[in-house]
Amino acid sequence: MTDNNENNFNTQVLAAVESNDLATLQNMLSTRDAEGPNALHRGQGLTEALSTALELAQFDIAEELFKRGARWGDSTIMYVSEGAREGNGWNTKAIDVAIAHGWDVNEHFDHLGSALV
Repeated sequence: MTDNNENNFNTQVLAAVESNDLATLQNMLSTRDAEGPNALHRGQGLTEALSTALELAQFDIAEELFKRGARWGDSTIMYVSEGAREGNGWNTKAIDVAIAHGWDVNEHFDHLGSALV
């Protein structure tokens, strides 16, 4: 897949996340997954989509991305916290979802600190 196609895929995935369109996202991910092993893990598209879903408190989408193997990025810790902000009614489900998928709340990133910071 060319870089242009990869960028287009990542843009479409992010648009589906931002519009909270789980069905479209699932279709896109299934199509990509059918391209072969590791097809979903090219580039950083799923990491960005996961961070956005957590920030926007779109937990069904975050769950789907985790199931499809989305990986943490260094800044994901910030987005987990953002998902629990006042605008989302202080909903801590982002933290629950992250912990359920293996996130260690005590994990420390040198330049960011831990979630407790």
